[in-house]
Amino acid sequence: MRGAATAIARLANVAAPSPCRICEKNAEPEKLAFGGALWTHARWVVCHASPPTPVAGWLMLHLRRHAVAPADFSDAEAAEFGTVLRRVQRLLLGALPDATRIYCAAMAETSPHFHMHLVPRTRGIDPSLAGFSLFALQARAKQDATLAVPEDVVSRVVDDLRRAFAAHPP
Repeated sequence: MRGAATAIARLANVAAPSPCRICEKNAEPEKLAFGGALWTHARWVVCHASPPTPVAGWLMLHLRRHAVAPADFSDAEAAEFGTVLRRVQRLLLGALPDATRIYCAAMAETSPHFHMHLVPRTRGIDPSLAGFSLFALQARAKQDATLAVPEDVVSRVVDDLRRAFAAHPP
């Protein structure tokens, strides 16, 4: 247990960048891309990834409070996390009938604030882009706008998701 306590202390001591991009987004969820957050809660925010996005339905699950990783979650955050993640995935799968799975990843490298990417793996995505290689599409879309899904298409998906979240909040 001593090793775990040391790791938790190390995470707790990761300084929040100033400013923290995720903290800024969480402070004004109504200003997030595609008309604002899809769902907000006392401890969580769900939004669509900012454009350009290579996959319509690429969602982000943010912890509102600044913490780096699940090891740093409060007991309440830890208790809710699995339920919130499961419900968000189910809503995403329900809104995107061509999604075969939802990739989930939280790395906290470029923004050391817990945020999880939920990326729908749809039938139209190149099969060679499996696993983490799918995440490379995001960086490539920022370099080459032709790789991004048109914003009007993403907006339609977000509208469907917004209705789903309103009818069945996580």
